[in-house]
Amino acid sequence: FSLLPAALAAPVSRDPAMDPPAVITSPGPGYGDETRKFQGIPGIERTRKGRLWAVWYAGGDGEGPFNYVVLVTSGDDGRTWSKPRLVVDPAWYVRAYDPCLWLDPKGRLWLFWAQAVVKWDGRGGVWAMVANNPEPENPKWSAPRRIADGVMMNKPTVAKDGRWLLPIG
Repeated sequence: FSLLPAALAAPVSRDPAMDPPAVITSPGPGYGDETRKFQGIPGIERTRKGRLWAVWYAGGDGEGPFNYVVLVTSGDDGRTWSKPRLVVDPAWYVRAYDPCLWLDPKGRLWLFWAQAVVKWDGRGGVWAMVANNPEPENPKWSAPRRIADGVMMNKPTVAKDGRWLLPIG
């Protein structure tokens, strides 16, 4: 297993866990099934028209600095699945982990994940991207943005008044 290009990149700042990660929309064989020795925290979401999206984190031999988030999709109710459609892979020794997918009340698909230096840096950070139209196999995603310190492993809840409650610890 060789280091992936994103993992070799120098951090942009003195606090690399705060740097936006590489978002790879055409992942190559370095992110394929054969290279994944470890997987954790899977999640799944179904769009209004029935497209399934699944997410997990992988990379390296276990939890650690080479973890990245993998997103795949199925248009046939899960009978077959795509190769990775998107990978979130931070630079340097920052890991991406504990992803979560959520379809909001407007039908947008959100991808949340955590980032931390090495395994846990004492702060963590929840990041998010959104696809306004998640029905195609390769939707357009927003740029990643950091929304809070911590980790979020469960889907948000929408309160009666419309506010979103994000379970961040």
